Amino acid sequence: MKRILITGSREYRDLTEASDALARVLQYLNLAPHEAVLVHGAAQGADTVLATAASAMGMGTEAHPAQWSLHEGCSCKDHSKRCGFAGFRRNTYMLSLGADFCLGFPLHPEQLPPGTPTKNTSRGTWNMLRSAASAGVPTYFVRHENGRRALHQVIP
Repeated sequence: MKRILITGSREYRDLTEASDALARVLQYLNLAPHEAVLVHGAAQGADTVLATAASAMGMGTEAHPAQWSLHEGCSCKDHSKRCGFAGFRRNTYMLSLGADFCLGFPLHPEQLPPGTPTKNTSRGTWNMLRSAASAGVPTYFVRHENGRRALHQVIP
């Protein structure tokens, strides 16, 4: 069973694009849908959209929700609030389980102008993409250019 790790913006909502991208990845890997499992972080947006698309295609899905109340290895000052490191910790864990391919759906550029607030900026998506590529996992992301979708490889 091949493992396709996905990551993406919490604002991502394009089910048609998600289905098309997964079909292209399966074709690239020469797999039937039942021969692959979609590994995701169970967050709103890309994770849930891609899990829906994968299930509709007959792929298995494997969800790994972040443990927001767990403060382990973080620098959070107030442990009564949700841990700001939980998403990164979850992404590291998913990658440690192994992946044959990583596909990302960031809605924001990797480099933000100085002073840009970091909420809703796809920083977790870019972290996962860079981590997967650095681990030797073939890693791509979908970006819109001139009104068209383009698939780009992440080079470590």
